Formats: sequence, C-alpha cells, structure tokens
Amino acid sequence: MSQKKKMVNEEIDELNNEELLNDNQDNELLDELQSKYEAKSEEAKNNLEALQRIMAEFDNYKKRSNKEREQLYNSLVSDIISEFLVVLDNLDMALKNESKDEGFKSGIELIKKQFEDVLLKFNVEEIKALNETFNPNLHESINHVEDENYGEKEIIEVFRKGYKLGDKVIRYAMVKVAN
Repeated sequence: MSQKKKMVNEEIDELNNEELLNDNQDNELLDELQSKYEAKSEEAKNNLEALQRIMAEFDNYKKRSNKEREQLYNSLVSDIISEFLVVLDNLDMALKNESKDEGFKSGIELIKKQFEDVLLKFNVEEIKALNETFNPNLHESINHVEDENYGEKEIIEVFRKGYKLGDKVIRYAMVKVAN
C-alpha cells in the first residue's frame, strides 16, 4: 500500500474514532437530557396535582363560607323578625276590635299590609295551620279536644300564627288540635 493510501486510511480511522467518540458523547448528552426531561415532567405532574388539590380546597372553602354567611344572615333576620311579630299580632288584635272610625281601621289595615309585604320581601311566610294536619315541626299544640266532626290530628283553632324563613321556623303556630 502506498504511503499516501496508508495516511488516508489512518485519517479515516481517526475520523471514525472521533465520530464514535462524538456519537458516544451525543448519546450520553441525549440520555442526560432524557433523564432531566423525565424529572421535570414528574415535577410538573406533581405541581399540577398540588394545584388541583389547592383549587378544590379553595372551592370548598368558598362554598362553606357562603353557606355559613347565609346561615348567619338567616339567623339574624329570623331573630329580628321574631321580635316584630308581636307588633303584627297586636295589629291583628286591633283589627278584630269594633271601631266606629273607619279611617282609623283602614289605616291599621294598611300598616298591617305593609308589614306583611316587608315579611314577604325577606322570604318570611306564615305557617298554614287552620284545617291542616298537626305537624310538631311547625305547630305547637296548647289544647286538645275529642270531636267526631273533625279528622285525626286536625287543627281546629289557631291562637297565634306561626312563621318561617325558608325551612327554618321563626315562631311555631299555637293551635288547638282535634282527636
């Protein structure tokens, strides 16, 4: 073989060795990058899961806070309204009395109507009682009679009206129950 050919072959071998070294280095670099990518991918997955947990906890907190705020509001409204129900009772008693002054009586009726409108505005409703079946969750029985003319546990007289705010009873209806 000629000297020139031998030198070319040696150069080719040297380049091939360099390429192999470069390929090995590239493979090592690729393996290192792949390893870093997998680590960062796992970290991102963990961060996403943590974020989702925090978002769920915050959503639960908001719901719980809104529910507590609503319960507090309803409790305050029912406490205030229950104090004013005595005034409404007195207006009812005033209207039951005979009055020669029709203007005075219509004034009382207007005040009572206005009061009832305010109760409706706050979602306070009267508990139905007369001719209804007695319900201990809504009514308070203060008298009981046996009478064949009425049905089982039928309310035959209302002594004091009851009121509720949503599902919460503000004041139980005082009633007389038959049978």
